[in-house]
Amino acid sequence: DDYFIVSSMDTGWDKTADTRVLRYDSIDTSEQVVSFEDLATGTIEATYTNASSPTGVIGQGTLVVGDGSYDFYVANSTYNNYIAMDLNGDGDIDGDEIRITVKGGAILDLGTTLDADAANAFPMQLAINSSEFDEQNGAEIVQWNITEVQAGSDIGMSNSGQFKKCHASTCTLTSFSLNNPDSDDEHYFGATDYGAIFDLYDPTDSDTPNELTIDFPLSQRGANVFVTGGVTQFVESGEGGVSEHVNPIGVGAAILDKDAGALGTENFIVVGGPCANSLAAQLMGNPEDCAAGFTEGKAIVKLFEHGTKVSMLVAGYSALDTQAASRAVATGAIKEVEGDEAEITVTDVENYVVSGATQ
Repeated sequence: DDYFIVSSMDTGWDKTADTRVLRYDSIDTSEQVVSFEDLATGTIEATYTNASSPTGVIGQGTLVVGDGSYDFYVANSTYNNYIAMDLNGDGDIDGDEIRITVKGGAILDLGTTLDADAANAFPMQLAINSSEFDEQNGAEIVQWNITEVQAGSDIGMSNSGQFKKCHASTCTLTSFSLNNPDSDDEHYFGATDYGAIFDLYDPTDSDTPNELTIDFPLSQRGANVFVTGGVTQFVESGEGGVSEHVNPIGVGAAILDKDAGALGTENFIVVGGPCANSLAAQLMGNPEDCAAGFTEGKAIVKLFEHGTKVSMLVAGYSALDTQAASRAVATGAIKEVEGDEAEITVTDVENYVVSGATQ
């Protein structure tokens, strides 16, 4: 009834590698059949042939599951017909490390050695390749330690300097602090640049084990953010034109859409399209298709009036398009556009063209 993991990743980081969690179920030595349970798909059987080497072995075979083939040995009855498995499909059975592919493309590395910087600590890592980021700046790695809590018996995890991360072309691990909210003294939370959310459950009860939950996104995740900006007024100038007076936006003015008041209660800058931001959906009339009106490589900046209040929508087809539109607003690149809507044609975050919206 032993559980084990196989993965068709024998070198490097491969997000396409197939990873399976298996259980050694039973063996029929007369028929030379070994039964395994794949926790995802059910029972798998593999046959083996007679073998006398290495010492203590009665057979060898190959388990084919998913995209991988994994050789195994069967021990004799003296050793209770234990099996030895090639866990990473590299063709040998010698204790190689396996790396687990996580849904979303991350690689979970269970490690093989102790942490040289921490006593009695066994590190694990979660890695995401640079190519998965909207803006590539090297791989992201998060490391945490499994530590000895009580000499010789208990192990666990701690937020006290045991989490590290890096995100750079040359990766040097530095401290990654998980924060403890005022409302919960047993959970510690943190988020990475890619948008992986870490939740460490560290109960005050010493008899309850620690738990680490990682919410890993299917693609890079960003916050749904918009900004409230005090009073913005449009007043008639002395020559009969219109001049604009904009108050600076204070630090801390960014909040999530779910925490905002109703449209028209403040002047808003709403960042993100209807698929990502509920206020953006309201501004766009709650379209049935939340992507309607957006095309890849394009973004819009549009003003909406609510009586004496104004909302500015900054939204693109993708996160990159929205980032470029936000930069166009921040740098003042849209100020030459007449009317209440601008269109941004995006090559990348720093290269875009601003024009009046096409009808």
